[in-house]
Amino acid sequence: MLPPLLAVLTVALGATVVAALPLDSAQTGLTARTSLANPSVRFTVPAQAYVVLRRGEIEAVVVDNRAVDDAVLPGHRAGYHGLAALRHVRQPRNLFVPAYAGLNFEHIHDGTIQPREVLFEPRHAPMELRVIDACTAELYQAPTPHWGLESCLRYTLLESGVVEVVFECIPRRDTFRNGYCGLFWASYIDQPESLDIHFRGRSEEEEEGRGEVDWQRGVTPAHGTWATHRPLADTRVLPHDAAFPLELPFGFSRLRYTEPWYFGVCRGMAFVQMFRREDRVWLSQSPSGGGRGCPAWDFQWFIPAPRLGERYQLVMRAAYVPLDCPDDLPSVRRQVHEVVDRAKPSATAVEVPANVREDASDSTPPDARLGTPVSSRAVAFYYPWYGNPQVDGRYANWNHAVAVREGPPRSYPGGDDIGANFYPALGCYSANDPEVVAEHMRQLRRAGVGVLSVSWWGQDSFTDRALPGLFAAAEKAGLAINFHLEPFPGRNAATAREAIAYLIGRFGASPACHRLASHGHRPMFFVYDSYLTPAWEWAEVLRPEGCARCGGLRRTRW
Repeated sequence: MLPPLLAVLTVALGATVVAALPLDSAQTGLTARTSLANPSVRFTVPAQAYVVLRRGEIEAVVVDNRAVDDAVLPGHRAGYHGLAALRHVRQPRNLFVPAYAGLNFEHIHDGTIQPREVLFEPRHAPMELRVIDACTAELYQAPTPHWGLESCLRYTLLESGVVEVVFECIPRRDTFRNGYCGLFWASYIDQPESLDIHFRGRSEEEEEGRGEVDWQRGVTPAHGTWATHRPLADTRVLPHDAAFPLELPFGFSRLRYTEPWYFGVCRGMAFVQMFRREDRVWLSQSPSGGGRGCPAWDFQWFIPAPRLGERYQLVMRAAYVPLDCPDDLPSVRRQVHEVVDRAKPSATAVEVPANVREDASDSTPPDARLGTPVSSRAVAFYYPWYGNPQVDGRYANWNHAVAVREGPPRSYPGGDDIGANFYPALGCYSANDPEVVAEHMRQLRRAGVGVLSVSWWGQDSFTDRALPGLFAAAEKAGLAINFHLEPFPGRNAATAREAIAYLIGRFGASPACHRLASHGHRPMFFVYDSYLTPAWEWAEVLRPEGCARCGGLRRTRW
């Protein structure tokens, strides 16, 4: 049986867990994953500009930014580094344009007009190739001449055949004038049968909260046109000069992605690029970045308010997969989705809880830099059911009745006389007042709280209407939200399932949606007074095959 009073649900695509689960383990900072900041990493520096890595069915050639022209890398041009070649036993031809590369660190910028050699500084500043082992190599770059960014890129062939890329960097000079550091990676694909990319998402033109999440096809007719696809809930506005000379970074499309990965098809293979949700990368593409018929399948990452001497970290993975039915797009999409479910990177891979950045680094918004580092082990129950006449036209919950030892309950009018032992410092506030909610977020951060468990009393309730403002404030503050399902009218196992579908449909793509890194990055729900619903009803909804009446939780797209 479920424990009385409180049950915890974690929900994922195709899987459901029901238990009283421990929260994510807290971390005090990012574990150093490269030789940039980890002195225990041992490496050798070869004389040649590249090293060949092999594992299982994959061969990858990691090259620094020197020119190479030999039997392994004929005609490889200077400046292009990263994976000069990626091959599979089923497809021996190089995926990338031979003169160029893939997963190539291309740009550093802050949105200001700069000379070309500054915007392409990673191409020109010297790099050192560091060989860690037969499956791992790094590209180290000392602080660059203009931006002063020191960095290290680690490429690892995992046992699964997936390429894991860990990028770590440290700003050494205060050079970013617009308050952020923009970083850009490019992969130049050699003559694929289609220039397009595919991802899950929806169009911005659909009504907020109503558009159906579905497969999207990223098509860009010209370099810089409809080039960049952002996360659905990403509201960041990054200032940049009107004549900023790079066309791709801010050439936005009308498509938004809801899952942080995408793929393209080339010679019967799928090239899949997968990211952590909390890194909020932007997906970019060009139809001709590598020359006529050779698209660039790219991505961007931004560091807000970079601080001197602080280390920032990005993790992504790339899979190169032979397709069972390459001419059948629905089959290809299903196969790729299965690969992503197995191989996608997670916050646990770098020992950082989802949505709560303990080091206030790359994805932490500026407001989150105030006060004590937060922990996802610290969860505060938050009740957005309070209203006042100034904001809501009436008092809500300040004026409820309170039981007394003898006689009928005493009613309180609100205002100066409320049903509470202590009077709030903010007065009879409204949960719909943005200034009040922002102050609550600051107070939670100062207390080290990383997660809010928000009380919810059903669709169209007072608490339901407060959620958009709460999510916006939590995201800005770098905090996370999960849901505390109260015994709303008509609640049973089946309607609880409907409530979960409704809430994840509205807020599941938000960076502020709390997900348990220790349990597959799944959303979490608290269920108050779970014993009010018979155990057999919960079992019916939660069993693997679901139930005929409501389909169960596992038979969902979330």
